Amino acid sequence: MQRISKAHSMSAPVLTPEKDFAGRQCLGKRSEQEDAYAFSEIPGSEGTAEGLLIVLADGMGGHSAGHEASDLAVRAFGAAFHRGGFGLQARLSEALRAANTAILEAIKAAPESLEGMGTTLVAVAAVPGGVAWISVGDSPLYLLRGGELQRINDDHSFRPILREMVDKGEITQEQAAHSSLRNRLRSALTGEEIALVSASVKLLALIEGDLLLVASDGVQTLSDEAIAEVIQETRDADAAETADRLLQAVLAAARLKQDNATVAILKPPSPWLRNASPRPNP
Repeated sequence: MQRISKAHSMSAPVLTPEKDFAGRQCLGKRSEQEDAYAFSEIPGSEGTAEGLLIVLADGMGGHSAGHEASDLAVRAFGAAFHRGGFGLQARLSEALRAANTAILEAIKAAPESLEGMGTTLVAVAAVPGGVAWISVGDSPLYLLRGGELQRINDDHSFRPILREMVDKGEITQEQAAHSSLRNRLRSALTGEEIALVSASVKLLALIEGDLLLVASDGVQTLSDEAIAEVIQETRDADAAETADRLLQAVLAAARLKQDNATVAILKPPSPWLRNASPRPNP
């Protein structure tokens, strides 16, 4: 079995690394890791930790360019977010612009090697009152609530378009499954104007039993039902075990051209939980 790598964890008094949150990566059948992710604490007043920022990116544009794009976007996003500002959503939006600008500047500096590079990005700012998020591309953000797994950000690939065409009878399910458009992105951070952005409009309150999963699309080797099953089986375990088990399941599927897969798990502690409706309404 391939080695599943860990990210460096933050040291925060609010959440416990590996217990409340954890991340893991695997190469799949690729020669290089083109995903990047990071956790960092969101400082509150008086120097205490207020919450957790999760940022994940899935690079494209060739091996070295994809790796550089995702790593650069994660670092630029985090730096811009932590410069502060008014409101979590405003800070997420500004950080997204900063990450896109960083991609543009890198391409201008080395067009011969980085032209055409880009990355998806999904970021979650979690605080005791709930979570805010923003994303571009096809990397999913899932919420498990009441045993049901729901994707809460938009998919900016052509997969939703193909599903709609199937529903309308314009193409068959088999044609959609084998379409060359299936994995093509409609929006990404490329340094150009961002075509589509998915973002929360208000804080999503968390309730008892909730789990957040931020991932690259490599985890979608598993069906939503299979992902939910692994999470349910580890619902009483630490976040680290859930992350490990998810990637073990991805690798066990033995897909011939398995993409890089990255997962970042947040199991919010009891003090963070609020009364909320059974269904999310981000």
